Amino acid sequence: SQIQEQVQQQTLDDMTGSMNLARDTANVATAAVRLSQVVGALEYKGEAERLKQTQMALRHSLEQLADAPLAQQEPALVARIIRRSNELQQSVTGMLERGQKRHLERNALLSALYQSQSYLRHLQDINRRYASNVPDARQLAEMDRLIVAAIDTPSPRATVQQLDAVTAMLPASALQPVVNLVLPDFNDELRKLAPLSKQLEESDLSISWYMFHIKALVAILNRDINQYVEQVAQASRLRTAQSHQELRSISVFISVFAVLALIITGCACWYIYRNLGSNLTAISRAMSRLAHGEQDVSVPALQRRDELGELARAFNVFARNTASLEHTTRLLKEKTSQMEVDRIERQGLEEALLHSQKMKAVGQLTGGLAHDFNNLLAVIIGSLELTDSASPDAPRITRALKAAERGAMLTQRLLAFSRKQSLQPHAVEMKPLLENLSALMRHSLPATLTRDIEAQTPAWPAWIDVSQLENAIINLVMNARDAMEGQN
Repeated sequence: SQIQEQVQQQTLDDMTGSMNLARDTANVATAAVRLSQVVGALEYKGEAERLKQTQMALRHSLEQLADAPLAQQEPALVARIIRRSNELQQSVTGMLERGQKRHLERNALLSALYQSQSYLRHLQDINRRYASNVPDARQLAEMDRLIVAAIDTPSPRATVQQLDAVTAMLPASALQPVVNLVLPDFNDELRKLAPLSKQLEESDLSISWYMFHIKALVAILNRDINQYVEQVAQASRLRTAQSHQELRSISVFISVFAVLALIITGCACWYIYRNLGSNLTAISRAMSRLAHGEQDVSVPALQRRDELGELARAFNVFARNTASLEHTTRLLKEKTSQMEVDRIERQGLEEALLHSQKMKAVGQLTGGLAHDFNNLLAVIIGSLELTDSASPDAPRITRALKAAERGAMLTQRLLAFSRKQSLQPHAVEMKPLLENLSALMRHSLPATLTRDIEAQTPAWPAWIDVSQLENAIINLVMNARDAMEGQN
């Protein structure tokens, strides 16, 4: 068994190392291809991170391959695989660096394209505003189309060349002074596009070269790995043949030893069964009955003076202890259940008492505040009612009086809450109520906001407490005003 395990372990280590290396090599190639096809910044970052992870896995596989048993027998092949794998990693690193550079170049080109598009559309707006056609509107539209195509194209070299050809036909100046202000900056941005697109094209060619180089290295590595796998298979066959020869020699020895062991075992079993078997069977049955819950179990062989008697006496003590433990456990469960019920009831009573105390404190505090505030409002309302109705400030005094009366209604509700009295709902027409609140709502809003009242006429009345509804409407208007702060 040990020989077979050693052979299998050596073969498994060699095969695992080669398979992991082949897998990680293919993963590196796949990740490199995907990275070369990515355009977006977030996608590029994710694919670059994935490629770095595959490189780390490849380095780990190379370390495992160098430690494999076959590496000492095939040093030249393993060294060649490691050298080419390192070359593959260098190519992948170079492609990563070039890809990062291409990403920056792409961003610079896009920035120039968007800036050119901004200048171009500014010129189009100027032409429309002044009814001018210099530069020509069709020429500007064609340039706009080419800029959009260049933005949407990963490699816009050809599109930029077409844009240069159209740019050459732009006039150097125009009759409108504002056009002459924009046109030089527009031409400067357009002149940046050609070198930027050329740099991007060179980066694309460099990345393509890296891709072909990586694919070639992967193909060579696969060939070397296949050769390594063949060497692993051949070494496995040799080790298997040697292990079979050793196993045949060992099998003969084991067969002879097994025959002798069977003879000795048969004699020992006959003696043991004859001397101990019957008592052991009886004790085993008694233990099974105890395990099934029976309490009255008689244990045989209690009078024996050997180890079997010690076992029987120990089992007898265990049976008595088990019965006592079950009785104690049953009593403990009953007490625990009763304590849990008492605890839950006490917790409910404590929560009810705490809630009652809180509500009592809130009622006392609310009643005291409402009573004092009601006295203040009574003075204000009395003073406002004594003012001259012919005064120029009569509308403002009326609004102040209504606000004070609503405050008095609020204190009445607070007093009702403190005395646990119910509100007084009745049928209310909504439109007249809103019209009465119109002046207060209008003066509560800034000059930048207006409010409209849309109410169906005739309409069903609402069964509600008037003061509560008025406060709710005023709160809605205030919340809307706060939410629209700074807006028209």
